[in-house]
Amino acid sequence: MNYKLKKVMRKFIGILSISVSVIAVTILTITREEPETEKKEIEKSIEVSILDIKQENVTDMIKGYGQVRARWKTTLASEVRGRVLSVSEKLFSGAQFNKGEVLATIDNTTYEVELADAEAALAKANRILKEEEERSKVAADEWDIRGYARKPSNLVLRKPHIQEARAAVKSAKVKIKKAKYDLTQTRITAPYDGIVIERNINPGDFLQVGIQIAKIYERGIYEIAIPLNGNEIQRLPANSKGVTIRLYSEHTDKVWDGKISRLEQVIDNQNRWQNIIIEIIHTTGLLPGQFLTAEIPGKNYNNILAIPENVLSDDGHIWFVNEQDHLQKFKANILFHKSGSIYVHSPAFLHTSTRITAEQDFFLEGIKVAPTFEIKKTTRAIVTNMEGR
Repeated sequence: MNYKLKKVMRKFIGILSISVSVIAVTILTITREEPETEKKEIEKSIEVSILDIKQENVTDMIKGYGQVRARWKTTLASEVRGRVLSVSEKLFSGAQFNKGEVLATIDNTTYEVELADAEAALAKANRILKEEEERSKVAADEWDIRGYARKPSNLVLRKPHIQEARAAVKSAKVKIKKAKYDLTQTRITAPYDGIVIERNINPGDFLQVGIQIAKIYERGIYEIAIPLNGNEIQRLPANSKGVTIRLYSEHTDKVWDGKISRLEQVIDNQNRWQNIIIEIIHTTGLLPGQFLTAEIPGKNYNNILAIPENVLSDDGHIWFVNEQDHLQKFKANILFHKSGSIYVHSPAFLHTSTRITAEQDFFLEGIKVAPTFEIKKTTRAIVTNMEGR
């Protein structure tokens, strides 16, 4: 009886051991599979918003600001002495005038007398020169008649006298030229088409040489100096002279065209800016002192990416999702900023179309993600090369 009981007990223990082993194996199998399942579920749950960016061919555009100024600004001053006889209405402050118009007249009596005296002096000098030339001929003939063997000296032939007479003639001609010039300066004429800034004379005033008459500026051609920093200078084409520039006022809807005239060869000591000078020929509606915005075409770039500024990570990288839906990143080689976007070189390993995304705290390079709806093209406050200077 005891033997049978022992046999039954051994059989029960064996079956129990097998059952426990099966249960243990089952538990271990379940335990091993749970992390993999959980990992897959986690991978599937990581969604990132993306934006599809395509390579572009872009012309850089540099925005600058400057103040309109006249190409020529002149201070008219008296070159002669005399009383002011008349002042034209064209010389009033703000008045416009055309080149060659008489703006004021000065009493010319003194200069008419000086011109007459100079002309008389010239006539006398010419007479004396002719007399000396005749005397020289007579002296030469007498020398030949007397049959002297040696040649006559310059003094005998009165050559020094002739030279002195010729110098007197030349001096008299110069004095006539000077007298005529002074006479013309009694009529103050406009050197170009312009506008009066300030008038300083009145009829009846007595002017001395050098007295300021008026300040004027040319109205035919204006200029505007646009300060650019070193980075913006580098972004200009190699030969930018003559390039058409769009100019506009932010307070009106008017637009003007200008052309790059030159790049000033001096750098501002304080701000380290260099001025690019734009020439404006059609100046209707413009006044010196007015502020304008200029859009200056820069260099041309092929196959670059225009990326929203908010996508750029703090350490200067761009995150993107590759074809296998894994996160990757590349260092942004920024060419320029414009209108809330950064323009960067497209790395060689990228395709013509790239799915970019904004960095998040959980990002690790190489992890698998689920791309979802497009990110918004919002911007964040960062310092750019074109705006906010």
